[in-house]
Amino acid sequence: MIVRLIQTMLFLILLVPVVAQVDYNSQIQPIFNSKCTQCHGNSAGLNLSSYDNIMMGSINGDVVIPYNHSSSELWIRVNSGQMPPGNNDLTDGQVNLIAQWIDEGALEEPNCDPNLSCGEAETCCDGLLYPTTCCETNCDEPIGECGDDTLYGDLNDDGILNVLDVVLMVNMVLGNGYDESADMNGDEIINVLDIVNLINAILS
Repeated sequence: MIVRLIQTMLFLILLVPVVAQVDYNSQIQPIFNSKCTQCHGNSAGLNLSSYDNIMMGSINGDVVIPYNHSSSELWIRVNSGQMPPGNNDLTDGQVNLIAQWIDEGALEEPNCDPNLSCGEAETCCDGLLYPTTCCETNCDEPIGECGDDTLYGDLNDDGILNVLDVVLMVNMVLGNGYDESADMNGDEIINVLDIVNLINAILS
């Protein structure tokens, strides 16, 4: 029974890719505004005060290589803790979000796919989280606010998403349980779509 359930889940994961695009204006720029622009607003050879300035790079060249976070100087510096200086490091979540944004192409606006139905993706628009890539265009209601401190899917409250959370969520689905932090797509039901969203979050 359990083996069959796991096989079915893996099949669904391969069949239904879930997209969670990062919105630069509501998710990335606020990180720079709070942690970086005090020094890199218009000095120190790099201006992080706007998307256009970031993409222009520094006096030493490009700092963001779209689709390749590990070669992007911006990510290298924040991931190593070199920037920002002192005891003002970005959180792991912020560093991972910057990596995801770069790997998605370092876009200013998320790609909008109007063919995706409501619930197949998550995108921040004007500070609100929508279950699609086109915001209110094909989903009327947001499912939450961007940047809230809840780490959805972290069912054992250890601060990271991993296979233990998947096991707990599978047990919750089998037992018809509910926990708001397990409701990955905001539909107020814990089901296989939430498991798919959680696995996608772990793999991204």
